[in-house]
Amino acid sequence: VVDIYLKGRKGDVAKAGEILARALRWRQENRDIISGERVPNWQGDMRVLTRSKEGHPVVYMCAKNQPRFPSSTDLIDHSAAVLEAAVRAMPEEITTIIAVADFHGFRLMSNLNPRPVVALAGMLKQPYRDRLQIGPFLASGLVITVFDH
Repeated sequence: VVDIYLKGRKGDVAKAGEILARALRWRQENRDIISGERVPNWQGDMRVLTRSKEGHPVVYMCAKNQPRFPSSTDLIDHSAAVLEAAVRAMPEEITTIIAVADFHGFRLMSNLNPRPVVALAGMLKQPYRDRLQIGPFLASGLVITVFDH
């Protein structure tokens, strides 16, 4: 795990230590969620769905089941619980998670608040650094709409 932070700072031990310290602080502050001690207020259907042939956990999320006005705090708690479950499901030789985002049912009005995205980006920068592989983005309705006009 330490190698992830060293690689992220091109071998600079001091800078890697800073982001590792932030990640450890975040994990301490959120230990109740990532340990399963507290169940998050689920914000849709983001979940660990399966594993790839190589063993990468696959996290799936669909915009259709997102709450109309999601809570930033609840979204971060939900995401942290799912990402932690995915990391714990990794075989020892696997270091990344595949994320599949299904934009079927996406509502722009439910996603205008930038706070959840900023908080989620912070979580991906430190505690789950370099763990996420972006998999397919499914948006067939959007594609059909674009080509129908």
